[in-house]
Amino acid sequence: MALGGGSAIDVAKAIGLLLTNGGTIADYQWRERPISSPLPPLIAIPTTAGTGSEVSHVTVILDVQRRTKKGIVSPRLFPVLAILDPALTVSLPPRLTAATAFDALGHAIEAFAGKGAQAWTDLLALGAMACIRRALPQAVQQGHDLQARGDLLLASLWAGIAMDQAGLGIVHALAGPLCSHYRLHHGLAIAILLPFGLEYNLEAIGSHLPQLAEALGCPRSAVVPELRRFLVSTGLPTSLSQAGVPEIDLELCAQEAASLPLGRNNPRPVTVAACRQLFQAAL
Repeated sequence: MALGGGSAIDVAKAIGLLLTNGGTIADYQWRERPISSPLPPLIAIPTTAGTGSEVSHVTVILDVQRRTKKGIVSPRLFPVLAILDPALTVSLPPRLTAATAFDALGHAIEAFAGKGAQAWTDLLALGAMACIRRALPQAVQQGHDLQARGDLLLASLWAGIAMDQAGLGIVHALAGPLCSHYRLHHGLAIAILLPFGLEYNLEAIGSHLPQLAEALGCPRSAVVPELRRFLVSTGLPTSLSQAGVPEIDLELCAQEAASLPLGRNNPRPVTVAACRQLFQAAL
C-alpha cells in the first residue's frame, strides 16, 4: 500500500519492481531493461491532488548523484486499486494545494494538445481542466471544503489517465532539469512553465483551441492570459526568480530538456533553441 503524494506512490512502485525483478533502478529507466515479472499488487491512496501516479504505468525516480530524473514505464506498474479520500488532503497548505493542482492541469493540457491525444482522453483532459478551474480557488481559500478537495482528486485522476494514455510534452520536459538540478518542487515548476509552454504550442493546436478555451472559461484569444491570471489568483510565483531560482545553466537545462522522450509527443518540435528561449522567458 502507498499512502502519500506522487513521490510516495512512485517509490512504492519502484520497491515492488526491485523486489520481484531484481537489478537497480537505473537498469529500467526509459525502458533500458524490460520488466518481465509481475509486481506485488499495489493499492495507491493519494494525499495530494496532482501527480496522477495512482492511475499511471510510470514511476519517476531521481538519481541524486547524476541529478537526473528518469521514468520507468511498464503496464506492470499500474496500481490495482486507487482510493480517493478528500479528507486526507484537507491538511495540505494553500501553496501545495495550488502547486499539485497545477501539475494535474499541466497533465490535462499537455495530454489534450499532444500528438497522442484521442477522443476519449480529450474528454478526460477537458473535464479535468474545467474541474480544476472551478474547484481550486475554493480549495485554496477554504482548505476544509471536502467538495472542492474531492473535485480536485477526481480531476487529478482524470488528468492522470489522460496523461498516461496520451502523453505529455514540452512543459514536463522543461521541468525535468529544473527539478533535478535546482530542487524546485515539480508542481511549482509546472505552474510557472505552463503558460510559456502553452503559448509556444498555440500555433500547432489551432483546431482544438475552442474546446481548450471553453474548459478554461475564456475566449479563445485569451487562453494564455487567462492561465496566467489563474496562476496569479492562487498566490503561486509566476517566474523562476520569484520561486527562488534567479539563474540557471541555460545550456545544460536546454540540452537535457530537449533530449527527454517527453518532447516527441509535443505538437511542436522540442529543440534546444526552443527550450533555451522558454527557460529565459520564465526567469
